[in-house]
Amino acid sequence: MPKKILSQQDALAGLDAAFIKENQDFVKTYQNMNLSDIESLNTILKAIDLLLKTYSKPNDKIKNAIEIIFKQILSRYPLLFGYWKKFTAIEYQFHGLETSLKTIENATEAFPYSIDLWCDYLKVLITNYPKESKLIQDKINTAKKLIGWQFYSHPFWDLTLDYYAKNGIDLSESYYQLISIPLHQYAKYITAFKKLLSARKSDTEIKKVDSLGKQNQVLVSQIWRYESAIKQNYFNLTPLPPTEITNWSSYIQYLIKSHPDKWQLIESVFERSLIPCSYVEGIWIKYLQWKESITKTSDLKNLNSIIELYERGCRIIPETEHDFRYMFLQFLEEEYKLHEQPGRTLIMNAFSKCVKNIVMVCPYRADQIKTMKFYLRMLKKSQFFSSIEMPSKEILSKQTAYSKYLEISINNYMLKKVDHSIILEDLLNDRNLSVAVVELIKTTWLILKSTLQTRKYFNQFSKHSALKESTEFWQLYYEFEKSTKNFVRLNSFTNGLGTDILLPTSFINNILNDYKSFYLLNSNISQYQTSKNGQSAARLADSSTALDPVLDIGFKINNPGWSRSMHNARKVNKADWYKSSQYKENGHPGIISDRPQITNTIIERPSKSFKNVLPGLPTFRNLEKINQSGNFRDYYSEEVLNSKP
Repeated sequence: MPKKILSQQDALAGLDAAFIKENQDFVKTYQNMNLSDIESLNTILKAIDLLLKTYSKPNDKIKNAIEIIFKQILSRYPLLFGYWKKFTAIEYQFHGLETSLKTIENATEAFPYSIDLWCDYLKVLITNYPKESKLIQDKINTAKKLIGWQFYSHPFWDLTLDYYAKNGIDLSESYYQLISIPLHQYAKYITAFKKLLSARKSDTEIKKVDSLGKQNQVLVSQIWRYESAIKQNYFNLTPLPPTEITNWSSYIQYLIKSHPDKWQLIESVFERSLIPCSYVEGIWIKYLQWKESITKTSDLKNLNSIIELYERGCRIIPETEHDFRYMFLQFLEEEYKLHEQPGRTLIMNAFSKCVKNIVMVCPYRADQIKTMKFYLRMLKKSQFFSSIEMPSKEILSKQTAYSKYLEISINNYMLKKVDHSIILEDLLNDRNLSVAVVELIKTTWLILKSTLQTRKYFNQFSKHSALKESTEFWQLYYEFEKSTKNFVRLNSFTNGLGTDILLPTSFINNILNDYKSFYLLNSNISQYQTSKNGQSAARLADSSTALDPVLDIGFKINNPGWSRSMHNARKVNKADWYKSSQYKENGHPGIISDRPQITNTIIERPSKSFKNVLPGLPTFRNLEKINQSGNFRDYYSEEVLNSKP
């Protein structure tokens, strides 16, 4: 099935019924457009070309439909520079120079590291607005920072030098900058600069240029082994070959290790790599690690630039990858400690936005839980911070307020009365609810020391379906009841494990083993009788189904569903013992063998029963099966393949 168009706006909505009827090929191509398939996108471009051949002077409705299609594609894939060029040309056809200029300007903002787009933009400015010299020079200076250090940026530099020469701007500064940048065509700029200096008869500067040129030549030779291995330097929707990713990674690693002072070059290579490697999380992680290492984030401007780079990565990296996003959260958490206002507001806003993004796009419970833990930790630091330097009354007030905030948010979520303006309520869902509940109970029990309220919370939340499978919630419940040594409730809890409370077997085993030791060390005969025979309102219906905390608990190890009632139901008549699977398996589960059996055994018969008469010779059943092979029971077919979904 083709992916739905991201925008809610239908490009065909404003078209006349007659147009739609006469252009079914175009309509179907758009309706079947798959935004994840580059061939599908190319097909819609061809359809637009054919349409414009048919309608050389399209009306406003057709123009609007075509513009919507381009915006839908480019809003999702701004790195498709060819589509920007096509869109700019169409806008020129539709609306003229100013609209097309604005379109190509938007292109350089959406894809600021494209040499092609910058050259097109500057050519339009220089050709059509020659008097706007300040604007042109400002744009050239911006482009220098963004694309000037790219290995193949000579078209931009040629354009810049030509503009400077025609407008009487001294070229020396630009040439000095150029001969220090490792470009593919670095030699021609050295030659041109020396020619300019010769005309000025500046021999000293010529020697300086020769020296700088030789240094640059060495650097170009060093990086050429990586540059020459690059086969795809453009963005595409198809996966990049692993060899390409490895080459970019090695290239970056080499520069960081061997030329750490050339940070402009390193940044340029990072940005170039993130065009074809746009979806490669590992490159993004390396980029931000390097960026953090050279940036003083104590400056709010620098901090904001790092945050913007992180947010850019979060928008691009596939939703299935989360290491980068967690790296961002960790960065913000660390920075929060180092800043005061207004830095903390900036950090908290970015943190909340990132957390919302992960919770929204990530389907996995483990990631949801991890993300909620991150958020609650930051929430406590930002809104309910307390420290040992504070008066006890103030600390208690902060913790009480935190507890109340959690309680209100959780209850609103459970009652479906969510206030989306409150971030915590907006984040809560069934996959991460247990984190907030556990935090509320821990605060109430361990900090506020309210045992009664803690028990009320356990009684309230244990009934919620989202917590039935939460190991953290039930581990906390178990530790709480251990602290109170309430053996009736503990027995009820262990009895419900594997039946009412469905948790991983390994977790249940750990609880049972721990409880058996705890019970033997802390209980006594009086408590044993009480807990064994007592009625628990929480779970136990009667003592006939209650687990004996000493004798029965071991039966649930690796068999969580075991219960006394099940055991009683499975009891086999002594006379029919030989028919049971336990007898037939003879200690080897799954291998069933009908062994010969003495039917008139004298074992366990009291001597008086013989009445001084010798017993008869032994008689047997299954004697004919003495050489028969055992039957292997196919548990996989029985319990897995035949089980109901």
